[in-house]
Amino acid sequence: MTKFLSQQGLIQFREEAKMIKIDPKWRSLIYEEEREEVRPTIGTIIIPPTQSLTIQNVEISNETDRAIEFGLSVEKGLMKLAVTRIE
Repeated sequence: MTKFLSQQGLIQFREEAKMIKIDPKWRSLIYEEEREEVRPTIGTIIIPPTQSLTIQNVEISNETDRAIEFGLSVEKGLMKLAVTRIE
């Protein structure tokens, strides 16, 4: 793959040094792109009575006899979890 990209002029590849470098003429395209504003991921989770759910290595258990609704928001690595309704 690196040889192909090098032949196409997208990268500079030095096999003896095992180094890859983006060709300078393409760098400006990469860094001039505007980054989109990162929006939080938002969702709703309903956990039925006596059931469990695992999200990102966190187990959430409903030990009640009623369904529980959670609001979930993930932004920049911070997860926010709020009980929004118990039916």
